[in-house]
Amino acid sequence: MKPKLDPVRGFFNKWEMYKIVKEKPAPYFRIPHTDVFSRQSFEQFISEYECIFIKSVFTFGGEKISKITKENGQLVWKLQGHPGKGFDQIEPLFAELSAVYNDELCIVQEGAPLLMYKDRPIDIRAHLQRDLDEKWVYAGDLVRVGGPESIVSNFESNGTVEPTKKVLSTLFKSEERAAQIMENVAKSAMHICHLLDEHDIFMEAGIDFGVDDKGELWLIEVNTNDSQGAPDRALFKRLPDQTYYNDIMTRLTRVNEQLVKDLFTYFEEYVKKNKNERV
Repeated sequence: MKPKLDPVRGFFNKWEMYKIVKEKPAPYFRIPHTDVFSRQSFEQFISEYECIFIKSVFTFGGEKISKITKENGQLVWKLQGHPGKGFDQIEPLFAELSAVYNDELCIVQEGAPLLMYKDRPIDIRAHLQRDLDEKWVYAGDLVRVGGPESIVSNFESNGTVEPTKKVLSTLFKSEERAAQIMENVAKSAMHICHLLDEHDIFMEAGIDFGVDDKGELWLIEVNTNDSQGAPDRALFKRLPDQTYYNDIMTRLTRVNEQLVKDLFTYFEEYVKKNKNERV
């Protein structure tokens, strides 16, 4: 079934975005097994994986994300921002999850075996923009580091940001390995943006990847501009080197200025055409 764009917000929610990226897989990254959350899919994922996530398809910033792990014979549930809670059976856990999500459309997702940094969850945020020629430009990347006790790497979880090369070089003890992974991030992000072009037109994208101990990338989330805003550009302002941020804002200004000029030209031509028709 063709992915559906939300007509109000103008974006693809997490489930619709999953459909898009699954259409044409690329060798540079893996996509966690994902399905619509239901009793049946929940039981299936619990039986197959040691860790799973449940996410509302409409929220962002780490809001209403649940992580469930198998620990010492129990199912341990942690809702972002809340302490963990253990369950001996699936039934009471599913009942509490149903109460939290209250019939919202949610996805259940395989928990990828991702590396952490200083015992905190991380992801690599790649930011892409369109330039004046309407082609995608890889604008930069950084690592988001989740806050203490967080199950997500979002900055809103009292997290921080770090240069990608610094974190990957530390994790893999090799600048060369870090460079290879960063190259795959860029290739993966560009591949995804070209997939998006087949479904709608977006001006910016913020794409999040996790990385495992083999250096393989796992897609976490794809964010695009919509009626509520755009992927967070200010994250790049928090890096020690603000070159990425300055370039992002310069490119944004340039494109917006051209858009205003084009609209003004269109308006002038429209007025002139109507005036001639009346004459």
